[in-house]
Order: sequence, then structure tokens, then C-alpha cells
Amino acid sequence: MDIKRQRLLTYSTISLFIIFVLFWIKGSIFYSSFNIDEIILFFTSRGFFPGEAPSDPMIINPLGTMFLVNRAGGSLDPGMFTYLLRIWSFGSTQTWWLRSLPMLFFLLTLFLFFFSLKKQSNNTIISLLLSTLLFTNTLLLDYAFTIRPYSMEYCGLAFIFYLLLSNRETKREDFGENFLKGLVLAFFVGSRYLFWIPLSLYFFFEIFIFKKVPIKFILTQSIAPLIAGLTYIGISYRFQLNLLPMLYAQASFLKNLELLQIKIHFFTHKLWFIIIPPIYLYLFKREEYHLNQPIWAISLFSFCLTIVYIFLDLFGISPIHFRERYSLGFQVFTIFPFSLILLDLITHYLKEDAKRFIFTMLCTFLFFGEKSFNYEFKQNSDLVPIMRWLEQYGKKDEIVYCESITYAMVLFLRNYNSYSIDWNQMPEFRKFKSNKAKTEEYKIANYFFVVSGTDYLYSIDDTLRNDPKLSKAEGYYFHKLYKNSYKEINP
Repeated sequence: MDIKRQRLLTYSTISLFIIFVLFWIKGSIFYSSFNIDEIILFFTSRGFFPGEAPSDPMIINPLGTMFLVNRAGGSLDPGMFTYLLRIWSFGSTQTWWLRSLPMLFFLLTLFLFFFSLKKQSNNTIISLLLSTLLFTNTLLLDYAFTIRPYSMEYCGLAFIFYLLLSNRETKREDFGENFLKGLVLAFFVGSRYLFWIPLSLYFFFEIFIFKKVPIKFILTQSIAPLIAGLTYIGISYRFQLNLLPMLYAQASFLKNLELLQIKIHFFTHKLWFIIIPPIYLYLFKREEYHLNQPIWAISLFSFCLTIVYIFLDLFGISPIHFRERYSLGFQVFTIFPFSLILLDLITHYLKEDAKRFIFTMLCTFLFFGEKSFNYEFKQNSDLVPIMRWLEQYGKKDEIVYCESITYAMVLFLRNYNSYSIDWNQMPEFRKFKSNKAKTEEYKIANYFFVVSGTDYLYSIDDTLRNDPKLSKAEGYYFHKLYKNSYKEINP
């Protein structure tokens, strides 16, 4: 193929890929509502518990207060993403703008993944197509646009993948370059506490297993992450340990799953990302075993990471559940060795049989592309449908009582997001005075708008859902709107 045709093919592939990404994000970044965790983190970033959220978007508490709120349960994470969200929200409090922060981390993850594969294959088209592997995990995609630190963790893991590959090269590095890499790792230490698992494993492997990079360079990389980790332990983690174990995560641990549940939740394509690399290496690459080879180094690293996460689950620290968010970082990393296996397979076909190569690439793209185009952004919140219901059926002289988190979400839609509802025709929203419904509030309320679900967090829902004179007017997942029949009986 001549140079002009090669360039045309490359530019066409890049253009189609960009169009594909833009098409994919349109239903996600413009999703106007937040779920419970997002609204908690948003107000945490401004230094408020949800029940203390101010009506004026311009009011914001000092930075120190933000960290105090964060370590008290605003987010069970170190706090760097919360701080970034604080700075980011100065630009706008519209949901599309706030969602663009985790989106940027995901796009950077995609770039690092592509760039790492490009260095291995020296082929732009193959690298772009293999980058679509990230689009096969719909849970990963959901949290790529969710106002939580998961996409920041993805990005940090992609950087570790890049480091593991670049360390296999023979070029000599200086202290400044390695210290700079350490600063980048220290930045991602602030994403989620579980980022320490692959990060510690990275330093352990490079020092004791791979031994490719001089130990002084690896130690130089470790200085900044170590200081960052100790800092986060001092300002947040030692306080958040008191909130563990997380009761809402208990149902996801392996020991609490029945055999049928394990089959349903684990026998997916995500499991093949773990199983296929060692099988492929044993069948086809045994004679080429060497830890300086990227395909062997990354696969061994991923295998050991899998073992660690299994033990984290068995000891009740973090579930490895494939359909829950708790192990998302692990799920992301398993894609990396699988991509190298596919890269090796495709490269072999390209050398041996061009037609077979084209067929393989076409099947790969169709399979992963079909999954991506079928993706629909899902939020575990039906706040907006309930608000639309009230807009249609409610009256402006009626009163809706809300518990603190729901009230904060309504406040966000009205004052921070300026959501397109005729607020002048909406009922009046008031916050419950306590965690239990008061007698006087029963007398004057027309509706009760609450979060349902985890009882120990949302005890007010018990009072309402067990009352035979209250009927559910609207709601599906977390939010419930109860209609008050007491007023009809005793007007």
C-alpha cells in the first residue's frame, strides 16, 4: 500500500472513531439528573452535607470544611476528585459541565490505552480498534460520566499500564523524568483507596520480579506517591475506616452469593478477559517466555492482581462482583492483557494471511461496536420523572415534604441546574424537620418525596411505606412519591 492510501485509511479511521465517540456520549453527558451518590459528592465538594445545602449556588464553604465533610462520609475516597469537582464547579453547575470532568478522565484513559498499544504495534488503525475494548463494559461506561472518582481511577490504571510497557524498553531515563512520573502517580493516589493495590503491586514487580529498571529510578518514582498516601491517611482515611464495613456492599461478596447468582454474575465476557490470556500464553507463547516481553509481563501482573482482588473479597474488604462498581478498577485492568493477546493474534494474521487479518478485525470491530452502539446511559435515579409527574398533576398551593437528600436534589435541579420545569406552577417543597415524619407535617403535606432503599440510611422511608393511608403516586428505583390520604379523610 502506498503512503497516500495509508494516510487516507489512517485519517478515515481516526475520523470514524471520533464520530463514534461523539455519538456515544450524546445521551450521557446531557443527562440532567444526578443519583444519590452524585448529589452527596457535589455538595461535599462545596463543603456541605446534603441536608445543609444552601439555596444560593454562590455560597461555598472553605476548603478545610470540604475535607471535614468528605472524611465524615461525603465520599469513601481520599478526596482529590472531590477537590477537582470543587474547582470544576466554579465554571458552571450545569450537569453537562459537571459530567464533563469524569468524561475527560475517561477520554484520557482512552488516549493512554491507544498510545500504549500504538507504541507496541506501530499501527494506528489496529490500536484504535483495540481501544474499543473499553466500550464493552457497560458498567464502566456508566461511571465514566458519573460524578464519582471511578473514571479518575481508570486513568491512573491506564498510566500504570503505560509505565509497565515503557519500562520494558531499553532506553535510559533520568531522575527528573522518573520523579515526574511519580508525581503523576501521586495525583492518582487521590482517586480511590483501592488504587493502592495495583500501584503497590507495580512497585513490587518492578523491584523484585521484573528488575528491568534500575532500582534507584523506581524508588525515585515511589517518593511522591508515598508522601501523598501518608497525607491522605492523615486527613481522611483513618477517619473513614470507622465507617467500614460498608453494609450496602455486603450482598455483593462471594460468600453471600448463591451458586446460581455466581453463575449469572460472573460468566460474562469480563471473565474471559481474565481466562483467555493465560490459556493463550500456555498454548502459543510458552517457548517465548521472558518477563521483558510486554505480553508476558502484563499478563503476569494482571494474574497476580486477580489473586489479590479475590483475597480482598474473601476477607470482606472489597467485593469482586463483576456487575457492581466496587471492582471497576480491577475490571478495567483485565482489559489490558487481553488487548495485548488480540494484538499478538492480529499481528500474526497480518504477517501470515492478510485476508484472515481483515476478517478478524472486521469481526472484532462488529462485535465490540455492536455492544457500544447498544449502550444506554443508566442512572439509578427517577427524580426527573417524578418532578415531571408533579408538574403535570400537582398544584402550586400543595406541599411536598422531602427528606434531606431528596430535598438537596430538588434544590439542585431548581437553583443550581435551572432545569426546564415551570417552577412557578410546582408545589412547594419543604424539608422534614427530623428523621421521622412529624404529626403536624402529616396534617399539611399533600405528598411525601423520599429516598427509599437502605433502611439504616433512610429510616424515614420505613415510616411512610408502612402507613396504610399513604399510597405511592410515582417512583421506581430510589425515589418514591407518596400521596397523603390523611388530608382527604380529614381536610
